[in-house]
Amino acid sequence: MGMTFVYPALTSESSTAKQVPGAVYEDEKTGKVYKYVKAGAAITMDTASQLACALKVDESQATDNVVLMTTNAGEVIAGVSNSAITSGDYFWMQTKGVVTDAAVSSGSAGDPLVSHTTNGMFAVSANTDVGNIKAQLLENVASSLADIELL
Repeated sequence: MGMTFVYPALTSESSTAKQVPGAVYEDEKTGKVYKYVKAGAAITMDTASQLACALKVDESQATDNVVLMTTNAGEVIAGVSNSAITSGDYFWMQTKGVVTDAAVSSGSAGDPLVSHTTNGMFAVSANTDVGNIKAQLLENVASSLADIELL
């Protein structure tokens, strides 16, 4: 008799931890990687059509807590949320792979991305230090939604 593996519900959130915070899951079909984290504050989408927003590690709390990228431009992106999340809830943050419909200020395919001054938005980085860049644009965009890749 074979073993059955139950895949985690990557789009759900919970007020109680359903996994060990910090757990990592890799989807073998898509190559996307997710990390189980806790929202250190409410995570919201700026527009109805935005499907992903930038997140960072909450330095004031445990390392598995994340918050929405706020008005600080140029910060390294820890991952993205694919939905609005209630403060204090646990969820799967995407940390690697293609992300559809992220809000990007403007740029060209291949440009490195960091945080923007608008909450949850991405901006092109002048810093090309590979160690600091965790995302790049996959298409040309002029102040709209774009596909990006988390590295």
